[in-house]
Amino acid sequence: VWKVRMNAYNDLAKELKQLDPEREAGQFSNYEGYLSKMVLDTNMAAQEAGILAVAAFVENAPNPTRRREEIVAGIVGKCLSATKAGTRTSSKDLLLLLSEVDTPGPVVTGVIEGFDAKQPKAVAAAVTAVKEIVHAFGIKFIGLKPLLKSLAKPFAHKDNAVRTEAQHLTVELYRWMGPAIMPSLQDLPPVLLKELETQFSGVAKDPPPKQERLLRSQQEADEPAESAPTDAGNGDGDDADERADAGPGMDPWDLADAVDITKKLPDEYYELIGSKKWKERKEVIEALFEALKKSIRLQMNPGTGDVIQELGKKIADTNIIV
Repeated sequence: VWKVRMNAYNDLAKELKQLDPEREAGQFSNYEGYLSKMVLDTNMAAQEAGILAVAAFVENAPNPTRRREEIVAGIVGKCLSATKAGTRTSSKDLLLLLSEVDTPGPVVTGVIEGFDAKQPKAVAAAVTAVKEIVHAFGIKFIGLKPLLKSLAKPFAHKDNAVRTEAQHLTVELYRWMGPAIMPSLQDLPPVLLKELETQFSGVAKDPPPKQERLLRSQQEADEPAESAPTDAGNGDGDDADERADAGPGMDPWDLADAVDITKKLPDEYYELIGSKKWKERKEVIEALFEALKKSIRLQMNPGTGDVIQELGKKIADTNIIV
């Protein structure tokens, strides 16, 4: 029976490629309900054919994203770590295509769900897929804060292959973000952070990355208008500027969540900072300093003001060490 399904998927792919999305839009909607089932086919050969059929749909349909969430979930759950190499490759290509026809953000959000997969190879495959999407499209169209927060999961995984892929993804993000990524990594173990910094230094001198794959909206914008003068220039310089992501110039503050610093301090903070023992004052100020290093964006409230006020008094502390 699987051969029948495989042949049907192959025939469907051919049909979808020949349909006119403007004049035959209704034909595409007839198949929408079957898309997620195709990528979940239990037979490996049929599954690969199903993925290619879905790709043909996404490539040509007038509304290719209406079933995006279901398709991405199926790819992440059953395809990215499939035994068949062709299935793995086709599924990654489909994720890139889904990103291209609209925007990568929702696709990345769906793939991040794979970071919670039970099988290590599935987690590693999901991390790799996110890395490839970032490499192709950059970070402009991706929700960075959720992605940066999600890195903790693969970095804490027991499987070495997963942790390695997490490093590769983080290095790719560094290529686009530059030092702005560092505050998001401060909770990693010091040894791992040092290893990442070594890898960062290896790519820091590389030319700034540029978006390698254009979104469909960008492709349409790049098409020359029929009425445009032939001697108006090719505009390559302007396009290059638009495609280049200004990641290294971003402010880490924009990516950080506001932190209530009062919750990061010892309960006896005010008692210790007013202590008659200089060592106690020094130690609690050091604790505040460590908390502030990991909290670049403070939540301003009355408690924060009190902390700053008490700290200000210590500038004139009678003990020079404090």
